Amino acid sequence: LGGGGANDKLMQAMDLLCNYQENMTGDFWKTRYKGIYRANEVIESLPKLSVFDSDDQKNQMIGEAYFLRAFYYYELASMYENVPLITSTATGNQNVPQAAVDSTWGQIAQDLKTAINMMPDKKVTASWVEDGHVDKWCAEAMMGRAFLFYTGFYGKSEIALNDGTKITKKDVIAWIDDCVNNSGY
Repeated sequence: LGGGGANDKLMQAMDLLCNYQENMTGDFWKTRYKGIYRANEVIESLPKLSVFDSDDQKNQMIGEAYFLRAFYYYELASMYENVPLITSTATGNQNVPQAAVDSTWGQIAQDLKTAINMMPDKKVTASWVEDGHVDKWCAEAMMGRAFLFYTGFYGKSEIALNDGTKITKKDVIAWIDDCVNNSGY
């Protein structure tokens, strides 16, 4: 971020945590919540459709939506800590209050676990979905990253999910081992 050109003053200001303009992270906030809304739409609507070649294809696409919602919340929670937690399109334009940190990180981990369990154990190929999409192993790697951030930053040893279960270090190690041993990455 230190190129020094006329076009990167905003990025340099963000890098140094300086204020370069009135709302310098507004676009970051807006684009993440647009992505969350779209992921919520997919999660709510795709299960009702019957236009898929296979259940694997359907589960892949829904799993991608769970992954993306988790990823957008990961970025928001990492940057702002307390953010509104919106997991349904029914919320509309309501002013949603900030969620507790544990709730937000619980939702991130819940969505990643759902994506891991939902997406098939095979690489995404152009034969049934476009290249460049996330797969099960991306979700496993992202779970590792989210777990390390949450447990390291907040000094916790596990993540309590919003469904009452927990993600432990042992769970994350198993997912990372699966990613390393089976993904081919």
